Amino acid sequence: MEEEKRFDVQNTEARLAKADGNEAQKAQARTTRADGTEAPKNPVRDKTEFTIHVTVAEETFGITIPKDPEVESLHRDAAARVNELMNRYRQVFKNSDDTTLEPRKLLTMTAFHLAKQCLEQQRATDDSQCMALVGELDKELEAFLEAKAES
Repeated sequence: MEEEKRFDVQNTEARLAKADGNEAQKAQARTTRADGTEAPKNPVRDKTEFTIHVTVAEETFGITIPKDPEVESLHRDAAARVNELMNRYRQVFKNSDDTTLEPRKLLTMTAFHLAKQCLEQQRATDDSQCMALVGELDKELEAFLEAKAES
């Protein structure tokens, strides 16, 4: 059975303290939840969080998330999207001897693809917000010019 990797959202200090074995650092280290709030050192999971298991690039991860069907769906869909893109790149970039690229290279191409898509969407959103503001200003300017023309 594959070794499961667990990703609980933690700040860098907590990770370093755990790896370093420094007791003083361990005492000061705190975990941070996804929403930015600080969790106790020995968290007793409340009923608002639970762990899901997703497989990305043939690795299974346990992720603690809020108990919300939309959040769970988002995480599962993200894992599925990465796997889908990796499989597409695996098919497109087969070697001449019918072997595929290393998983690290496939992940790199997938990460680049997803980052580019994210930036494209952000730029499109920024443009639409600008256009909405220009539309509002245009209406205000027309109303002002009409008021001036009437007086």
